Amino acid sequence: KAAAWIQFQKNKRVGVFTLPFPASELPPDARIFRTLLVPEYKPTEIPTVWECRVRECVVGTQQKQYLDFEVSYAPTLDGMTFCIFIAWASSKGYIIVIIDVKNAFQNTIAPPDKRLYVTTPPTYLEWLRQSEDFQYDRNQKYYRVMINSSQGTQDAGTQWYLLVVNIFTDFGFMQSTVDKSLFIKTLVDFDPPEYLAVGVQTDDFCTAAPNSAIIHHFIKIF
Repeated sequence: KAAAWIQFQKNKRVGVFTLPFPASELPPDARIFRTLLVPEYKPTEIPTVWECRVRECVVGTQQKQYLDFEVSYAPTLDGMTFCIFIAWASSKGYIIVIIDVKNAFQNTIAPPDKRLYVTTPPTYLEWLRQSEDFQYDRNQKYYRVMINSSQGTQDAGTQWYLLVVNIFTDFGFMQSTVDKSLFIKTLVDFDPPEYLAVGVQTDDFCTAAPNSAIIHHFIKIF
């Protein structure tokens, strides 16, 4: 419960949802999307202590192609490409670093006509009453509008992939013609040339470069 309330506070800070409103105020043609609280456990610096976190997710599976979204496909690094990637980087003595983009699906503001009506998860109204003195009728059902759309859309992966391609292109990467999730940049400051390679698996990047400074510079630019 405490972990869920931390997530509710984070969502409030980012501005993911509107304040809840009673079911009587729903538009007649509103489609309701269910929200879930998904627990996860993360290791800490203390080996015997784990941290409990809770994510609030919107179940977007009832969305329909060409009505709610166009394309939901996004390429991810092929298994054979990944094996070759590791072998190639190892043969050159490169440093390999895994990067997890924490806010990949947090910052897309939906246009008003694309916003979703969602349920309120367990203990949410109780938290809201304590944090904002929000008064509610226990006999009523309450709903919210999702302002921040990307975690609740079927095409979130596609939107993210297209953004990644644009950023990598601007940064001077070449995209592989064999595996669309592999990007390589020639580092012209080296003689003979060295390379910065990035394999994309949604919001996880496998990067390889001659030294860590190049990877840290890439992270800063990205």
